[in-house]
Amino acid sequence: MSSKRTPSDSVALVPTTVVNVIHRCPRVSRGLKGVGVSRHRLSRVLLSAVLLLGAGITMSSPTAAAQTPKPRPGPEIVHTGSGPTGYSVTFRFDAPAAAKVQIFGQWLFSDAVHSTLTSSAGWTPAQWKPGAFPSYRPNQPPLWSLSDMVRGTDGTWSTTLPLPSGTFNYGFFVNCDSPVLTGCTRLQDPANPTWSGPLTYSQVYVPSDPRFGTEDLSWQAPRRKDTGKLRVITYPSPASTSPPGQHDAVVYTPPGYDPDRRTPYPTLYLSHGMGDDELAWSTQGAANRILDNLYADDKVQPMVVVMTDFNGLGGCGGSAVECYRSDVLDSVIPFVEDNFHVSDRPEDRAFAGLSAGGQRANDLLFNATEEFGYFGSWSLGGAGAPPVADSRWQNPALRTRLGLHVGGGRFDASHMSQGQAMAYQSNLEANDIPFVETTLDGVHSWDVWRRLLRTFVTEVAFKTTHTTLSLKEPTDEGKKRRTAVADVGAATGQPTPPTGHVRFYLDGVGAGHEIGTPQRVHKDGTADLSHLPRLPAGSHTVTAVYSGDDLYRASTSVAVSID
Repeated sequence: MSSKRTPSDSVALVPTTVVNVIHRCPRVSRGLKGVGVSRHRLSRVLLSAVLLLGAGITMSSPTAAAQTPKPRPGPEIVHTGSGPTGYSVTFRFDAPAAAKVQIFGQWLFSDAVHSTLTSSAGWTPAQWKPGAFPSYRPNQPPLWSLSDMVRGTDGTWSTTLPLPSGTFNYGFFVNCDSPVLTGCTRLQDPANPTWSGPLTYSQVYVPSDPRFGTEDLSWQAPRRKDTGKLRVITYPSPASTSPPGQHDAVVYTPPGYDPDRRTPYPTLYLSHGMGDDELAWSTQGAANRILDNLYADDKVQPMVVVMTDFNGLGGCGGSAVECYRSDVLDSVIPFVEDNFHVSDRPEDRAFAGLSAGGQRANDLLFNATEEFGYFGSWSLGGAGAPPVADSRWQNPALRTRLGLHVGGGRFDASHMSQGQAMAYQSNLEANDIPFVETTLDGVHSWDVWRRLLRTFVTEVAFKTTHTTLSLKEPTDEGKKRRTAVADVGAATGQPTPPTGHVRFYLDGVGAGHEIGTPQRVHKDGTADLSHLPRLPAGSHTVTAVYSGDDLYRASTSVAVSID
């Protein structure tokens, strides 16, 4: 039996209209080989029941539930059309017996002028201004916003905040007397649960009103249709110690996933950071929503995403990082490739991780270089990479990987302190290892990681092309000019081929060297420049440059000699 949970529905937002976030109940389906509900998952459900009872929230039998009013929908998003953001969000929590309820939310803000690696403006939502980004208060627990809610006459606690656009994680604390939350338990919103069940943050997405300078982050918005599917898988894992011999992962299959598709799907493997697990990317990270929107906008081609868990993997006899590497290579990948319609070619695999997951990405980059075509290492500098003098830096395969993405927040001390991010990039450059770098205004937070994921899948992963160039001799004896033929191919197996144009250059690429006009790439991947111009005496070279398109990156051929 498999336990397949579907992402929540949403409703459209219109000006001056109160909108409730509506959620479906989880569905249970059958049929996926080897997929089940683990003891790890079951313990979460049992513990959540205890926590909800402690908060004054009762769990009843189906008969009793039918007679009990449903919890008030939450949160409520209102397009106010007034500052500072144009929107307000009202949060509610039903706990009539509670003496105090607080809401904890990742909605403190700063901007580049007021931020350093050790300080932040700490603006509240009411103080938000254009250019501000989510930023915790470094070294000031509880880091993010913690504020008291107001009790209503019906026992419902509430608060209203003018949140800017984006996805925000939040939770509630009941009867917590510690200002730094010591000994207190965070509860998610019972009226806005995550697809995965309790014990994680709830999320709320707020649209943008450009009149107030809020950013268009609609690529994070929940969709009502054409959505992918999320499911928890349990796979055999000799390295797993919790529980012994088996481990959990979350798998996202794209909208319209076809197990009989002619071209197997590429696979993106994702790792969370310290303190999280396999559920983090599909809840706090909104990975499924991001991909759903990118598919709808034709920015990426469909892929299967596997969200792993590096916790509880001490059974391999090595370090935690080594055991994770062993688990991914020897357990996760074989299981996924046996149970889902995905390619088994390294060129069709990508791996990316944040924070401690970025450390694991670097470890795989240097110790399993040829098992993946693409890597993303985010928010932990060069952690996990070998020392500069280590011979692994000289591995030729590092220079031929299809894509490496490094990035993080500009004010993230874990990433930027002591120049470690710049040192890592300098080492990559010194060893001729190509990479794409993204530094964002932000800190060590999901706001940054959602953006890095979007950049990775729209600009790096499964985007690489190879362009080759050949010169064809004239077939007509009366014509002595040759034809330059460029052949553009995708490095990753994909159903949609590259489109766009190819430019041809003589004796170097750049202004003043282009010959002829840009030639369209045909369905077979070729573009040809008929009848090369007459050339001055001597040796020359011709080079073809593919422009790229929304689905593929540009590429340049090797220069071909011509006499």
